[in-house]
Amino acid sequence: MNRMRFLRRFGLALGAFLALTAENLSIDQDELQCEQAVAYLASCCPGFDNAGINCTAGGCVRPDLDLPTSKCLQSLSCDQVVARGLCNLGQREAAAKQSGDGDGDDDDRVPDVDVCQ
Repeated sequence: MNRMRFLRRFGLALGAFLALTAENLSIDQDELQCEQAVAYLASCCPGFDNAGINCTAGGCVRPDLDLPTSKCLQSLSCDQVVARGLCNLGQREAAAKQSGDGDGDDDDRVPDVDVCQ
């Protein structure tokens, strides 16, 4: 009888843990597209430094590259990425964060770059 009670409690605890963990493991579309855009930039730009680009979201924090910008970056050829000076996007993001107030909101981000214009 004690074993059944233990297994039942263990199962409930495991279910609760998995439910809470699964929620935290989900990735938003804007996070995914940001990650893919950063990977694309890295493939186009030798030595690309992505340290300044944050693609995680949570609470009030959004990815540094919004969904339209991320998709647009991925639509460019590598020649266009290089010609538009986008290989230093990571360094520009890092510089903007250093000059901002550090709270992760829009004033800590590089103003919209001419990605698709």
